[in-house]
Amino acid sequence: VMGVAAGPAWAAPDFAKTTITVAPAAPREADVVTFTVMLRNTGADDAGAVYVSVEWPLMGFLVDVTGLDGAEIDHEARTATLTLPLAAGAERQVVVRVLAPRDSGGDTLTLALRMSHFTSGTDWWDRTSVTVDTRLRQGGVTIGGLRVAPAGLVTFAVLAAGAVLWLVLLARSGRSAGASGVTARLGPGTAALAITIAVGFWTLFATMAWRDYRSLTAWPETTCTVLGGRLSAVATTRSSTSPATGQPSRDDTSYVPVLGLVYDVAGRRTYSSGFDTGSRLGVGGRGGRLGELAQWTVGATTPCWYDPADPLDVVVLPGFGGAYLFALLPLPVFLLGIWRARSLLAVASSRS
Repeated sequence: VMGVAAGPAWAAPDFAKTTITVAPAAPREADVVTFTVMLRNTGADDAGAVYVSVEWPLMGFLVDVTGLDGAEIDHEARTATLTLPLAAGAERQVVVRVLAPRDSGGDTLTLALRMSHFTSGTDWWDRTSVTVDTRLRQGGVTIGGLRVAPAGLVTFAVLAAGAVLWLVLLARSGRSAGASGVTARLGPGTAALAITIAVGFWTLFATMAWRDYRSLTAWPETTCTVLGGRLSAVATTRSSTSPATGQPSRDDTSYVPVLGLVYDVAGRRTYSSGFDTGSRLGVGGRGGRLGELAQWTVGATTPCWYDPADPLDVVVLPGFGGAYLFALLPLPVFLLGIWRARSLLAVASSRS
């Protein structure tokens, strides 16, 4: 999208040949995306004072801006602004580098540009967008050209174990001759399903606990410089407007803080995003999460830890969180499954 506001009849600077290019053309999560802006004045008149405003993408973290020395950087508005001269026939290169966060797969990064010459009333807008691809996580196995992540392997293992349990219960038991009502309906399949659901749920927490433990014991510590911070929405619950009261719909969104970070890994400059290991529970809603983010200002340095197997996985808050309280939720389901499985096996034993 671009446009030029109509100026006066006399000669004026012409910014229509200004271009914006982006590299790489297909960035992935945690890539540094480079937007190159060529400011051009192909008009007959010099532009002694051109107001230039570059707005970097909402989802991205600003790494740096070159070519606008002395620009005013506003991280809240995500803009870099500067007034500069641009002679007739002159051009000037501006490079804006932006980090695509690790959770930005499928999002669009858009760089917007405005050039204004107020004396002649000339305004020029332009923008360029690029879509971020998902970066496949490391680990897992390749099956038929398809990579299955470790979490997928664990899921398959739990489902396979559940299927085996069902077959065992089915083979060694049968419906009790005198059973009726709820007991009759709780057959081998129900018992195996209840146990599998609970074990699968606890397996997820075990994986989380292992990650938390390794972040404290096996992840190298380094120093991160903060590029910026934002809240990432992870879950949303909406309620419709009440016809009786006319009150607006309620939007309960769960947020997690995300920090853009730069740090060294074995002497190599590394860019990524992260915050905690994922097991922490946020309090205070959006306001509380914004309060957490306020502790990390742009340009500040902070200790951080990264996964040596995947250096892009970085946190500033390692260790265990309060999410493990939810591991108690499937306990009744598990006990129901165990009780019914023992009952079915007891029936089989009494018949043998």
